[in-house]
Amino acid sequence: MPYVALALRCLIGVVFLTSSLSKVAGRGRFHAFAESLRTMDLLPGGWARAAARIVVVAEFATWMLLVVSPAAGFVLAATLLTVFAVGIAHAVRRGVHAPCQCFGGTSVRPLGRPHVLRNVLLAAGAAVGTPAVLLPGELRPAGACVAALAGLCGAGLVVLLDDLLELFAPAVPPVGRGGSRRDRDDRPPREDRAADSSRLTTAQDRQQLRTAEKPYLNRSWSVQVEQVSRRGDLLAVGA
Repeated sequence: MPYVALALRCLIGVVFLTSSLSKVAGRGRFHAFAESLRTMDLLPGGWARAAARIVVVAEFATWMLLVVSPAAGFVLAATLLTVFAVGIAHAVRRGVHAPCQCFGGTSVRPLGRPHVLRNVLLAAGAAVGTPAVLLPGELRPAGACVAALAGLCGAGLVVLLDDLLELFAPAVPPVGRGGSRRDRDDRPPREDRAADSSRLTTAQDRQQLRTAEKPYLNRSWSVQVEQVSRRGDLLAVGA
């Protein structure tokens, strides 16, 4: 159990360390987090900024306690994560599509079930870590390194959850000036369209040629008629 406790301390500690620092280590980050709480409409408007301060202070206290007093840190972490899960689930049920500001507003993905599941799993890990850290046991260097590395890798996956969801989300084909995808699929292939265009151009050329030839033919026929009439006049005069 000491290896499990160490892995969970690294995982949850790094998650809260990243979450707390990202909310204050940037211009406008804390304001964005407070606005997200106001958008979720879980508290009266005047309480959102105060609640944001409480959350940030509690997150700082969590990872610090996991370093100096792991049992107390796990209890505080489990409490916070449970509150987060309930609040996000309530917001999602009410149809709130505010972006997740859990790590300082770096994500634009709206709150959803993955965020609820993330907090539930982390709360379960904190609940397991509380008794695990109290059980006696000896840590060996090799096993401790493996446990710490596993916890750090898990923390990285948790922090990058939104980016991973965006990466593996099904791509939606964009609709451009060419119309929708269904309209583009209904069109004939490019080669067929080119052949139709060439046939149309040839037909148009033939029609224009015929139109251009008609006056010439008409003029030739009129000249021939005039010549015949002149010959007839000459014959009549000679007679």
